[in-house]
Amino acid sequence: MSDVTMDRKSGDDGKRQDILDMITEPITEAEKAEHLKISVDNGGSPVNMIVNLGSIHGDIAQHHVRGSEEAGSVCLERVKDLGDFIQIHKNTHTVPVMIVTAVLETVPEHLLSSLCQRLERWISRSSGGGGKTEKTDTGYASLKEILTLIKAEKIDAQLRREGTSVPIRCVVFTDPSYPEWIRREIWADYFELREAVTGWLMELKDDPAVNVIYYQVVKGISELAVLDCAYAVEKFIDPVDKPWRADRIGYIVKVLGTLRKSAQHKEYVEHLLCTWLKSREPYWRIAYQMYDPSVCTQWYEKLLHDKLSEELRNDVAALQEEGNEQHRISKGYLLVPARINPAAAHMLAAVLAEIFSKAGTKPEKGEIVIYFLSLFREDYLYTNPQHRKMLFIDLCNQREERHLLEGILVFAWRDIRYRNVMARIFLQHLGDMKKTADWEYMQWFFKTLGFTGRERDHYNMRYTLERSKAELAGEALEWFDKITKERRRTK
Repeated sequence: MSDVTMDRKSGDDGKRQDILDMITEPITEAEKAEHLKISVDNGGSPVNMIVNLGSIHGDIAQHHVRGSEEAGSVCLERVKDLGDFIQIHKNTHTVPVMIVTAVLETVPEHLLSSLCQRLERWISRSSGGGGKTEKTDTGYASLKEILTLIKAEKIDAQLRREGTSVPIRCVVFTDPSYPEWIRREIWADYFELREAVTGWLMELKDDPAVNVIYYQVVKGISELAVLDCAYAVEKFIDPVDKPWRADRIGYIVKVLGTLRKSAQHKEYVEHLLCTWLKSREPYWRIAYQMYDPSVCTQWYEKLLHDKLSEELRNDVAALQEEGNEQHRISKGYLLVPARINPAAAHMLAAVLAEIFSKAGTKPEKGEIVIYFLSLFREDYLYTNPQHRKMLFIDLCNQREERHLLEGILVFAWRDIRYRNVMARIFLQHLGDMKKTADWEYMQWFFKTLGFTGRERDHYNMRYTLERSKAELAGEALEWFDKITKERRRTK
């Protein structure tokens, strides 16, 4: 029997049971896929990543030297004025190739032509050409000749996509200092090129057709943002539409995160995030995902704590008033940042514990537990082969976080209705595990619920594991019994 009893005939209790029934509805593959996309979009795991292997194809470097001699043109030199090079090679493909390589640093060869054509249109537009590219004077210059002029080369690389690696060829500068030098010169002295590069990058950022270089695009934007913080906020952040979307939040976090690493921009970013916490919706979610107690001020921390507390209380109230679909109310804006950022996870656990501790009656605590169970279910939905762990279960491995969550977890475990919901979710999670190493992180979670000092709690945990059909449930039960014997021997 449960240690907590309530009047099931009351209207409020009936509503709670309806919500619990809804939370325990079957979890579909489509629902899991939707949550995986939210997690990936928000930075949980990059879909595409190009890895520079650092090896040169054959004798390309030697070919570059001979190509330079044949062309008889001025090559790019760090010690010379970049403006001279741009003037000599304007209205050719050389300058766009140079800029594309400088901004993205590692450019897949198969995308280089289309990327340069798009940049050329933006350059023409920013210089009053209406987006029509001018004809070049050099005919059909070979890529080998162009790379020789800008001192770039082709290298082996790997495209990592959804757990697989595909070999590709990429273009990079032979001198790793060139990208930063070119970016800095253009941003400081060439306003038309700066505007063109800005428009080009913002276009690429939102184009699924070039998603393979999304990481390079965002990294390029972030590096350029450091050169002029005010310009970056105006051109790279403020124009972002639908900033509540996971992919938009992930993008802004990457840009501001790079800015915050710069000593000269750290204070500005802090001020911006505090402003968002006080007034701008839904930009506060960005401040939540970027929370870092080692660098942020106490004012930032207090604003975030108060905002998170307000959001959680509103969610609890909405769940009780509206029910039905409200258990999906967070749509990841609470859990995804916490799964990415341990500091955000700690803040979420602390605020949940605080709200629960301030609830005066068991029915009030029950409302908060029901909301927690809705988050617990959502937490499971974000697990995947790359990120197998549930946040709330994993937090139990840390003493401070375990202490924060213990009250709400034990309260749920001692009511059969809440216990059944929680058990169904974590047993489904256990059923996803294929080997011992996968489920062992759950041990502190099991101990938190099973070794409270009450025999009934221990019995319920053992009973739950014993009846589970999960492949590794027997292994978990064997471990649980072993721990029980060890604890009894030490008493």
